[in-house]
Amino acid sequence: MQSTNRIIPAEISADQTNEVQTLAKQAFQLLGCSGVSRIDLIIDKDEDRVYINEINTIPGFPLTRMA
Repeated sequence: MQSTNRIIPAEISADQTNEVQTLAKQAFQLLGCSGVSRIDLIIDKDEDRVYINEINTIPGFPLTRMA
C-alpha cells in the first residue's frame, strides 16, 4: 500500500474525532466483540464520511497488564 498516505495521528476535527470514537464503540458492541481490539477506519474527505475498514483482535495481548 505504498500509494496510501497515512497520517498518524489523523489530522481531523474534534467533531470528527467524536464521530470516529462513537462509530468504533457502536461497531464493537453491535458485533458482540470483547476484550481488546483495533478498529481500522477510512475517512472519505470528499464525501465527509467515515467507514469501518476492519476490526482486528490483538493476539497475545496480556489483559493482566491492564489491571
